[in-house]
Amino acid sequence: ITATSSNQSIISDVNLSVSSVTSGTATLTYTPVTGANGVAIISVTVVDNGGTANGGVNTTIMTFEVQVVDCQKLTETNKAQFSLYPNPATDNVTVSLASDKGGIISVVDLQGRLVLEQTVAAGQQDVLVNLQSIAKGAYILKVNNGTYSSTAELIKE
Repeated sequence: ITATSSNQSIISDVNLSVSSVTSGTATLTYTPVTGANGVAIISVTVVDNGGTANGGVNTTIMTFEVQVVDCQKLTETNKAQFSLYPNPATDNVTVSLASDKGGIISVVDLQGRLVLEQTVAAGQQDVLVNLQSIAKGAYILKVNNGTYSSTAELIKE
């Protein structure tokens, strides 16, 4: 059993440990390259040496697409524009804006799909965002007020 990454600049370290050959249990771990952004395909190849006679399958390959987003870099770069709490959040998150210009708060998943959007009125600086309609996971929260656009990682538990 082997595991490889298609993009070493995104994920360079892939490890596969087999805990039980008879039960087919294995653990796949990988470590994204610090500061990396992009997509890597992880391929797990299983060869059983049983041959292909009588319709047998000797090799099986499973692939997994992994998208890496350097959220820490996004948060540090844009830290002064807004803050959010609590983070991780469950039902609601409060976004405290540095400006009272209003704008739009967007939440996108790690594939870049918009999952939530909320308009912020001018004069409003502490905004309660209801997260009940989105699934648990990691997201990017974006604030755009026409002057600046800023992002931060948001975790929904």
